[in-house]
Amino acid sequence: MSTEPPAKKAAKVHPAHSGAVILQDFGHMIALSQSGGVESLSPGVYFGPRFLARAAALRRGGVSELQLIADFDQTLTTYTGSDGKEGDQCHDVMFLRLTTDDEAMRPGLAEALAPLREWQDTPEEKKMAICNGDLAARKRRTQWFNETFLKVAVRFQFSELAESCVRRSNVCLRPGLATTFAWLADNCVPLLIVSAGLSQVIEMTLKHAGVQLPKNTEILANSLQDEAVRVTRRTKATALSQVPEYRRKASGRRRILLLGDKASDCKVAEGLEDGCDVLKVGFMRGSHTPADIDEYLVDFDVALTDDAPMDFVNALLLSISGFSRAPSSFCQRLETHASQIVSLSLLERQSLDEMDVPMLRELCAARNLPTLGLADKQELTDLLLGEGAWRERVWRFDSQWVSRPLEENLG
Repeated sequence: MSTEPPAKKAAKVHPAHSGAVILQDFGHMIALSQSGGVESLSPGVYFGPRFLARAAALRRGGVSELQLIADFDQTLTTYTGSDGKEGDQCHDVMFLRLTTDDEAMRPGLAEALAPLREWQDTPEEKKMAICNGDLAARKRRTQWFNETFLKVAVRFQFSELAESCVRRSNVCLRPGLATTFAWLADNCVPLLIVSAGLSQVIEMTLKHAGVQLPKNTEILANSLQDEAVRVTRRTKATALSQVPEYRRKASGRRRILLLGDKASDCKVAEGLEDGCDVLKVGFMRGSHTPADIDEYLVDFDVALTDDAPMDFVNALLLSISGFSRAPSSFCQRLETHASQIVSLSLLERQSLDEMDVPMLRELCAARNLPTLGLADKQELTDLLLGEGAWRERVWRFDSQWVSRPLEENLG
């Protein structure tokens, strides 16, 4: 089991962008945060106190040591559907998108679904009241729901209806997911999707959107053809024990990028072997106050709000594939300094003062910043901190920076 001390509580959100530093590794932009704080570098991107150290570990390991583990509903799909309403999750697709003809052709289906639909539509507050505030009773009702749904699905052959229900659904994949999957395929990085949803709905959703799963992918989810409940949000900690073939594919890959939307999605990491480096990126729901983000970043290292696309994730992956070809000396030096950077803050001049001139030069080189004619620490520090007329442009992160040369970004 992968164990680590609890994360230091993140500081409140800072409204200004002046504390942000953007590192350029081989032409790809990654925004790094102020240590011990939460910083919004562009609308909807916030960082926890451990992001820098964990990102450095992933980049140091490169693609050969990387694996990606992701939730599906509201992680690889958006919160908002194609019609502007709440986006369907896997079970919603089968509950909401059955037609009257579907039900008429299956006598008894409407009656079998009625109690499930009633429970599905009940607000959580009322569900807890029905359970008399007893968490154990609430857990038993969830178990009843999952088991009963799958029995109904098998009995009435929902697997035959999955494709047509997905076509009628408003579910949307996050923009840029096809790029994510293409990067994984190109770099032979294994992908594990762990979802409390339904495997047939996941597969049909991707097929309907024209997005192809990478070859080294395994989906661990519940099946419309099997009454056994394989995954719930409460059992994700044991997910890896159910996928021995995936574990074989991912053997030796000790750097993990984990994507989720709820704290329970992070539980999958508990099944990893000791010594793994796990960077957790969360897609945060709805409105967000500084306190909300602060709490969210106790579990995640990055919070992406405003129903974000996959741009940040894709930029991070690109930086890893670029960094795997970096000179080993720079990788090692960055790893060595990671704990200092986190504790002292790369965003403050005094933390840069802790580095010697060669390290500052290597950091400038990683950002493609010209150092010709700059000989002392003061000049190199000014360059790294963005002192000068173009400072505000350097602080920004957006998806277009991924494909633009630094000179154009600073022009």
